Amino acid sequence: MKLDVKPGLDQAPARCQARNSTRDSRRRSSFSGEREPVSQENAARRRSTRRVSLTSLRMSWSDGGAEAEAEAAARKARRHAVSRTAQMRLLRSQAQWATAWFVNFSIFFLMCWFSLTYAMLLGAKATDEWLMALLQGFWFGTAVLEPIEVAALVMLPFLFDNSCVAECRTKAKDLGFV
Repeated sequence: MKLDVKPGLDQAPARCQARNSTRDSRRRSSFSGEREPVSQENAARRRSTRRVSLTSLRMSWSDGGAEAEAEAAARKARRHAVSRTAQMRLLRSQAQWATAWFVNFSIFFLMCWFSLTYAMLLGAKATDEWLMALLQGFWFGTAVLEPIEVAALVMLPFLFDNSCVAECRTKAKDLGFV
C-alpha cells in the first residue's frame, strides 16, 4: 500500500532537525567557551546599537545629561504614543457611558420626585392605597400572568403557530411589551 505524501510534509522533519541542531550547537558553544560565527546583519545591528548607546553616554557626560534625557523622553513618548483616532474613540466611548448614566439617574430621580409629589397631593390614606395597588399589580403580573403565558406557549403551540400571532408577538417585543 502506497501512501500519498504531500510535498511539504517530507521536509518538515529536516527543518525541525536543523532547528534542534542549531539549538544544540548554541548550548554546546555556550558551555564549551566557543563562539558561533556572527552573521553580517547581526554584527551591523550590534555595532549600531553600541554606537547609539556610546553616543548617548558621551552626550550625558558632556552636557550634564540634558540631551540624553530629552532623547530618552522622546523615545518613551514614541513608545507610549496613541493615535489621534484611538484617543477620539476612547473619548466618545466615555462620553456615551457618562451620558447614559446621567439619563438613567435623571429618570430615576424624576420618578422619585413625581412619586413624592403625588404622595403629598393625595394624602396618607390615598398614597397607601396607591402603593398597594402598584405592588399588587407587580406581583399579579409576575406570579400569575407570566407563568400562564409560558405554559400556554409551551403546552399549546398549535394555537400560536400562525403568522398573525407571530407578527403580533414580534411587534409586542419590538415595542417592549413582552
